[in-house]
Amino acid sequence: MTLVGIGASKASAVWVGDVPLRDKVTGSGKLVSRTYKTLRVTNGYRQHQTAYYQIGNYLYSDYWYDTY
Repeated sequence: MTLVGIGASKASAVWVGDVPLRDKVTGSGKLVSRTYKTLRVTNGYRQHQTAYYQIGNYLYSDYWYDTY
């Protein structure tokens, strides 16, 4: 986002926290690991999650976020 004008600045984050980025699970559904990322939110956010997909012996699911 580009702000234009005298004194324009980026809005400060209202909420900053760690949110899931990717899950790694076994074929039986046991969570092996979860990676996180830091999310900075001004007004709100919406979380999206992919369907599980297989790589090798594990299933993975990714998360992504729309912030506003």
